[in-house]
Amino acid sequence: RVDIPNADLITLLRKFLGQKRTDILLMEYRQQYNDQLDTNTIATTDFVQHCELLIGGVIGASSSRSVMQAVLSGKAIKFEDMLSFFGDTTDALSFNQNILYTSLESLDQGISVVNDELLLVAWNKRYLELFDYPSELIQVGTPVEDLIRYNAENGECGPGEIEQHVTKRMNYMRTGSQHRFLRERADGRVIEMVGNPLPKGGFVTSFTDITDYIETQQALSESNIDLEKRVEDRSKEVSEINAALKDEIDRRSHVEEALNVAKAEAEQANALKTRFLALASHDILQPLNAAKLYLASIEKSNLDSSNSQILDKVGISLSSTESLIQTLLEISRLDEGMIENDEKVFALNDVLAPLIQDFAIMAKHKGLKFHNHLTDVVVKTDPIHLRRIIQNLISNAIKYCNEGGVLIASRKRGNRISIEIYDTGPGISDYEQTQIYNEFYRIRGHNEPGVGLGLAVVSRLSELLDIDIVIKSNLGTGSRFSFYLDEANESISESTQTPVTIDKPAIALNVMCVDDAQENLDALAAVLNKWGCTNHLFSTPTDVIANLKAVAPDILLVDFQLNDEHYNGIELVAECRRLLGREIPAVLITAVRDKSLRVQAKEANISYLPKPVRPAALRALLSRHHK
Repeated sequence: RVDIPNADLITLLRKFLGQKRTDILLMEYRQQYNDQLDTNTIATTDFVQHCELLIGGVIGASSSRSVMQAVLSGKAIKFEDMLSFFGDTTDALSFNQNILYTSLESLDQGISVVNDELLLVAWNKRYLELFDYPSELIQVGTPVEDLIRYNAENGECGPGEIEQHVTKRMNYMRTGSQHRFLRERADGRVIEMVGNPLPKGGFVTSFTDITDYIETQQALSESNIDLEKRVEDRSKEVSEINAALKDEIDRRSHVEEALNVAKAEAEQANALKTRFLALASHDILQPLNAAKLYLASIEKSNLDSSNSQILDKVGISLSSTESLIQTLLEISRLDEGMIENDEKVFALNDVLAPLIQDFAIMAKHKGLKFHNHLTDVVVKTDPIHLRRIIQNLISNAIKYCNEGGVLIASRKRGNRISIEIYDTGPGISDYEQTQIYNEFYRIRGHNEPGVGLGLAVVSRLSELLDIDIVIKSNLGTGSRFSFYLDEANESISESTQTPVTIDKPAIALNVMCVDDAQENLDALAAVLNKWGCTNHLFSTPTDVIANLKAVAPDILLVDFQLNDEHYNGIELVAECRRLLGREIPAVLITAVRDKSLRVQAKEANISYLPKPVRPAALRALLSRHHK
């Protein structure tokens, strides 16, 4: 670049922007950059760039860049030639500017312009004629707030507090709101003020003397002898419309009230249904628990082949019944908000791999291909609920697929993980895609086993985990269920638990069993006798306390709900430990599947087993205490 003095650049600016505009912009530059712009000093890079921006506002960025390059290079065009080259353009701009100023001065309306800082920057002669401002107020840079306050103090804004008038009008300008006022001056003149915001901040306001118009309007009003009649007719018409509107509002209010009542009744019915399912399922679990324990106590070796097969079918039926009841219980607890989201950081394949292993057998049995495409990632969500969602989706995919196969895939997409289950089944129609999440809904035209609860559980669990499951399906070609999980940024904590092994030899334990249902006690006794335990059966806490020291049990098996006004299962264990003076092992066996109860039992150092009791789980606990 060729060094160029500030004086040359200032001359160039004046040529393009005019003397007055240039002086204002240079004053602002000196204040902002603390640079006095000595005319004999070589221009700084910042000032050169600033000049290019200012000229670009007049002739465009591209032309401005060409001008500055020519000036700075000193090769293509001499400085004097360049000024001459753009002289016509500058003259045209100056001519247009003069036309603008002349037009403003010739307007019959007063015009004032304020910038984005709400400072007065321009006005015309008519504005000064309409408002008798002191000369010291009408200066470039005067805050418009001072002008408004001057008018308010002189009664030009009407009655009221001065500062309220000022605040009201300043708020319109600060918020950039278009406004329109009629102001009656002290001398009787009526001024119409119309304010419009400028695109880059600031306001332009026009002031029109409409006194003659107002006077004419008043004269016409006074001379209109039919005015009162027309007003009366109009008022009557408005009253009739208002009456009709009131009737319509009342009608809609009654409809809304009826809808609210219907909604409340539906919500109450749904709540009653949920509670009924929970209570009914709980009561059914009691005899089901006894049946499974009795089944486990039967020695299959003593049965012939036919009876052994019958026994196996009974076990399958009991398991199916248990699964159905547990699903109903789960739905009712989800609807009542009793199940919470327990987020953990874990490897996604720790959930997917066991499911793939289990369902591969089912797929092979149906002659289906079962593929997977897994990505090794870490996620943060509730692993138990996630496993249940994926388990139900894969189960449905295999259940309704009679040929072809099923694919489960997990893929990274940005910082999210997509999980997709594909099948080559019959597909799902658009209508049925809106129905399949309802309880007991089954796709038409299929005879696959099941009652239609799997996707109802999926819907509720996905809502609990804040997962949006998307269905894409075409009739005759198959379906895809997919959803996204967020990838975890945290590391996986190492588990210190070791698997529990179950010994098959006899368990020589002295067991005290407590349950208010005699069939459960009898079933427990049958299983415990088979395992070599000595058992003592009690149905009330009173009998337990009376015989506790005589029995001297090694372990307590206690139901939680004992139908006793003084003790539940946890409280009875605490009393037994107090009476024995030692921390006797205890197992809480209950049909109440509540997380808070699990926590309460854990805090009391009591093992927890849900009903129906799985004999293998019970034997594992007894074997551990036997060791």
